[in-house]
Amino acid sequence: MSQPSTPDHSRRFLLPLSLAEWVPEDRPARFIRDVVEQMDLPALGFVLPACARRPAPYAPSLLLKIWLCGYLQRIRVTRKLELACREHLSLLWLAGLW
Repeated sequence: MSQPSTPDHSRRFLLPLSLAEWVPEDRPARFIRDVVEQMDLPALGFVLPACARRPAPYAPSLLLKIWLCGYLQRIRVTRKLELACREHLSLLWLAGLW
């Protein structure tokens, strides 16, 4: 009798994984990224205020990308969106692993 296949959570890789390889080209996150990066956000009112504090504020384009992707996945609460940015591959990719 064969043994069932189980995950190996301690597996190590020789090279770091590329998150871009895990998000297929046809995912909505890639479309959202392309659309937002082509928009003139300052003309639409998305302006990053000058700030000397640390940590620096998030870029408006990053927040817009994450909000749009979350909205498509029916995540409309900011706390759930924050959690999803740590768990969903598409949002991890959009956030650049922040």
